[in-house]
Amino acid sequence: AVVSTQSTGIAMVVINEQWIKERALLQDSDIPTLTSLTLPGIHKDKITFLGDSLTRFKSLRYLNLDRNALTTLEGLHECQKLERLTLYYNSISNIKELLWLRPLTQLRELDVRLNPFTKTNPDYKLYTIFLLPS
Repeated sequence: AVVSTQSTGIAMVVINEQWIKERALLQDSDIPTLTSLTLPGIHKDKITFLGDSLTRFKSLRYLNLDRNALTTLEGLHECQKLERLTLYYNSISNIKELLWLRPLTQLRELDVRLNPFTKTNPDYKLYTIFLLPS
């Protein structure tokens, strides 16, 4: 993982698969069959970018990334079995970032509350319903 510390003392983290394994106490053999993963931001450690960190997590059905500092949803398209995704209280300011979720045809539940785009796009719920296939 690449870590940079802002003047606020908060670490902004660009994660990789190894970082996820260490944080979630996973073995390499767990990754292909893991169905649920929770990686909430903590006081001084916030994920800012997923990159290709989720590429091998092909069986994920639930992913919780609440209270991080994500500005893009790039990388989530890899998790095509996702049914539930929590992105509550991140830093997503552009509603078009939701386009990264289009390949997630199994997605049934999406929580994007308290992201900047929800304040600037009053019809974001309607946009999301029409954007996502399920």
